[in-house]
Amino acid sequence: MNSKQKTYKSYLTWLLHHLLKQKFLMILVILGIILVTLTRTLIPLILGDIVDKTIMISDIKEIMPLILTALFLYITNIVLDYGSMMAGHFLGLKTEQNMRTEFFDVIQSKPLKYHDSARTGDLQALATNDLRIINTMVSHGAFFIYPFIQVAIMAYILFVVLDLRLALFFIPFLIFYVYFIINSLFHFRIDSR
Repeated sequence: MNSKQKTYKSYLTWLLHHLLKQKFLMILVILGIILVTLTRTLIPLILGDIVDKTIMISDIKEIMPLILTALFLYITNIVLDYGSMMAGHFLGLKTEQNMRTEFFDVIQSKPLKYHDSARTGDLQALATNDLRIINTMVSHGAFFIYPFIQVAIMAYILFVVLDLRLALFFIPFLIFYVYFIINSLFHFRIDSR
C-alpha cells in the first residue's frame, strides 16, 4: 500500500501517466501503426505501376520485380498489422493492470468512514467495467483513429506529387472527412460520460 497518493490535474493526465509507464509498448504500437499505414498506401501505387507496365509491356519478366515487391509489402503489412495489434492489446492490459493496482491502493488507504458510506456496486463498477472500457479504448482506439488521419494526409501528399489538380479536387473531401472524424469523437466523448 502506498502512503503517498499521486494526484492528477485531469483524466487525461491520469491516463497518460499510466500509458507512459509502458513507453516501449507505446512506441511499438505507434511505430507499427505508421508502418502498416505506409505499406497500405504503397501497395496501390505499386499495383498501379504493374497495371501500367502490363498494358505497355508484353514480357512478364519485366514486371516480375514489381509483383514480388507488392507481394512482399502485402505480407509485411499483414505481419506488422498483427504485431501492432498484439502490442496494442498488451498495452491495454498492462494499463488496466496498473490502474487496478492504483485503485486498490487508493481504496485501501481510505478511512473506515469512507467505506461505510461508499456503495459497493459503484466501487465494483469502477474496478471492473470502467477499467475494462479504458483497456478497450487503449487497445483499439489508436487503430481506428490514427490510420484514417494518416491515410488522408498520405493520400493528399501523393495527389500533390502525382497530379496537383487531383489534389485540389481532393481538398473539400479531406475537410469533410476530418470534420466527421472529429465530430464522431466529440459525440463519443459525450455519450460515454
